[in-house]
Amino acid sequence: MLTIKELSSQTGLTENVIRKHMRLLGSFLRPYIKRGQSNKLLFDPNCVVVSNEIKKVTPLVPSGGLLAVIVSTPIFGATRDR
Repeated sequence: MLTIKELSSQTGLTENVIRKHMRLLGSFLRPYIKRGQSNKLLFDPNCVVVSNEIKKVTPLVPSGGLLAVIVSTPIFGATRDR
């Protein structure tokens, strides 16, 4: 398991961007994120792969709209917390 700092260094994403992904993609990422001692966030190594894939396609969508597109898809919307 990786801390948010380790995930940030491995993906090149800031901690704030990772937290934004967690808010927007919570249902999708939840199985890969646990809480450790003192409620510290711990990420499964698969989060590196997911974060890198999001980072690859983000430049293709203007203004970071990629996350909005992902959240609005029927598959994601079906699992999203309401």
